[in-house]
Amino acid sequence: MIFADIEVVPAVHWDEDTRAYYANKSKTDDPDEAFRETALHPLRGRIWLMGLAPTASREPTVLINEDPSCDGANARLMSQLDEMVFKARPPWVGWNCNEYDWPFLRAAAQKHNRLNLANAIPHDRWGKKNSIDLALWAKGSRRWIYSLDEYSRFLGLEGKTKGVDGTQVYDLYKAHLEGDETALERAVEYVKQDVRMLQTLWPVYAADTGK
Repeated sequence: MIFADIEVVPAVHWDEDTRAYYANKSKTDDPDEAFRETALHPLRGRIWLMGLAPTASREPTVLINEDPSCDGANARLMSQLDEMVFKARPPWVGWNCNEYDWPFLRAAAQKHNRLNLANAIPHDRWGKKNSIDLALWAKGSRRWIYSLDEYSRFLGLEGKTKGVDGTQVYDLYKAHLEGDETALERAVEYVKQDVRMLQTLWPVYAADTGK
């Protein structure tokens, strides 16, 4: 079993030319927002942090990509993931992972020629049998969209790290690059807490589904 959560950032460093280029491609009129949006595309964004845990009781491990704009650093991140996945067994467990985490991980694995890893990551209508997307289980309908934090708190469980949400990850990344020694620490704790919430939800999911 693999509980997983990723945090992503734009693939390239911010500059005026890059900001203008993506502003022309975006539906938003805000150049900064347009650039941030590139992080949410599996082929344009890059994984900065990856939280993983092989069981519902193990403290999460966070893999850190020291330079998401560098192909070499991204390749090393996939090598680390490949080693961890080799020791684990499916299913992969996440939140909104079928639409978000798994496509990012699979694209990165393919780019860096980790084809066995790419095939192990849940994908398409066949491979997703190895995926448990707790967001799909929780909402039970396409009409409603719940966040992991919202659903956990609804059940009376611990929510996300206070003072940080997913929209602030890129700000923490930039602060880290600018020398803020606490930014990386805060981001790592944020990812760990996301994985912990998945782990805490697991017994509820298992009891409800008979897993």
